[in-house]
Amino acid sequence: MKNRNVFRPNLRELGERARRQIEQDLKRLSECLAAGKPVSLRLSDEQETEIALPVTTVEMIREALSLERDGKSFLLLEEEDEVSPEKAAEMLRISRPTLLKKLDRGEIPFHYVGSHRRIIVADVLAYRRRQKEQAQAALRQMRDEADELGIYE
Repeated sequence: MKNRNVFRPNLRELGERARRQIEQDLKRLSECLAAGKPVSLRLSDEQETEIALPVTTVEMIREALSLERDGKSFLLLEEEDEVSPEKAAEMLRISRPTLLKKLDRGEIPFHYVGSHRRIIVADVLAYRRRQKEQAQAALRQMRDEADELGIYE
């Protein structure tokens, strides 16, 4: 995996004033996105340079601000990056032994680098997406069966 920064905001250092500012900024960003208005970044250089930001970048900034406001850590990775089984297990919020079983059963693709397993981030995200879809489908099925049986009327 390439060297990436992990952003771990400290809520005690952030302060109430900063949290309120983030809340206001999030509201403004959301309003601009909803209205289809362009968003730019103004640099505090001698020329007051302004950079137009693509919508996807603004959405990423909005998500980062939300996470920071909530005191959550986040990691910026490319989908092509490779991670260790430990990091993949952390991303999936499962134990390393559970992940290794999933790798051995072929549920998540991996390859070896020397004697070490490596997993492509896109494959970890695809597995997480599949798991979420399966869980939602199971919930829909249980709800439909409960409706048929008249349990929740």
